[in-house]
Amino acid sequence: MGRRALAALAALCLAVAGSACSPAAVGAPAPTDEDASVGDAGGEGGAAPAAVVLSCENYAYGYCNRLDACSATFLILRYGTQAACEATVKTTCTYANLAPSSQQTPATTDSCTSALPSWECTDFLYSQNRPPACANQVSGSKASGASCAINQQCQSGYCATPIGQACGTCKPVPVAGSSCATDECPTGLQCTSSTCVALAPQGAACSTAQPCNEGLTCTAGICQPGVSTSGGACVVAGPGCAQVDGLVCNAATSTCQTLVFPAAGQACGIVADQATACPASVCERGQCVADRQVGQSCDLSTTVPCVTSARCILSGDGGTVGTCQINGSTSCD
Repeated sequence: MGRRALAALAALCLAVAGSACSPAAVGAPAPTDEDASVGDAGGEGGAAPAAVVLSCENYAYGYCNRLDACSATFLILRYGTQAACEATVKTTCTYANLAPSSQQTPATTDSCTSALPSWECTDFLYSQNRPPACANQVSGSKASGASCAINQQCQSGYCATPIGQACGTCKPVPVAGSSCATDECPTGLQCTSSTCVALAPQGAACSTAQPCNEGLTCTAGICQPGVSTSGGACVVAGPGCAQVDGLVCNAATSTCQTLVFPAAGQACGIVADQATACPASVCERGQCVADRQVGQSCDLSTTVPCVTSARCILSGDGGTVGTCQINGSTSCD
């Protein structure tokens, strides 16, 4: 979901300066009202066990604080607010603990929570190189070919879920170059032109078919970091500013200025000679449009996505309209 926003900002910068700019400022947004976006993840059997609730609350608090420490900009754009981040992460954590065949438990969740502070920001922000205590939470006991709802149920750690569907099939983890025409790419890969691609690191070659990792800009065919000093000189047609640090290059002054986050309904795009980014929303026709909340109607034919950790599940009538649902909220056994 977030990659759609990243592409939108890149296109916006190209239109203004003839170059791409750092995509970090438009990571996947999420709800600003946690009560309206996620509910109690108790599954079909009612409320979740107290041990699961407590461990997931602690994990959500630790995760969102780590995200804020690594990049407050990422937190704002992926989750809107700290409270929304904690509510969403707690819900997905609870579903992972309760899902049949998942090996995630309150004990493993607590172990991962303790390891979060040691997870390097350069890896944490992109879910790369997980600490051992967190790596063991991404797989389950279901064999290849079994029905699944989330990755944590599968031995491979990958539930191939068709776009618009709540249930998928456990399969081997796709590698870079695999098709994503029907199934979603795994964590660490981005669907570009119907192909899963690995995001290029700093100093690597890049193009429209080979995007850079978040926080980097494709300039002259090379992924480059932006200027990370507020007020520092920048080149709009170059790497620009480090949007992971909440900075953006102002075209009029050629200096790094604070990135502005317009609220839903406010003007977006290029405002006062610099790019803006819509948190918990997308920029449509010069105005921020709120992402669809959990339980709200959604349409795969539009550019407005569901909030972070949710997907648009089709109604089954053969159309493109469905309802936003949190990943794992549907039992697929």
